[in-house]
Amino acid sequence: MIRRREFLAFASAAATLDGKTARTLSHKERVDRALEGKDVDRTPFSFWHHFGLKTPEAHAKATLDFHAKYIAPTS
Repeated sequence: MIRRREFLAFASAAATLDGKTARTLSHKERVDRALEGKDVDRTPFSFWHHFGLKTPEAHAKATLDFHAKYIAPTS
């Protein structure tokens, strides 16, 4: 049975990006392209952000503000 990592390597080798020969994207390039609606070599499956704040309260507020701005469904 093929493992996930092997499948992704084979799939990315066969894919094309913007009509060019595919290459493996860095994690930042992959997320940026996905957010812009462009083709990616594979779907980004994890996104984590550190705010680097001093108190738990400040971190909680920044996390909730971030989710309200970028993650919350739009009506």
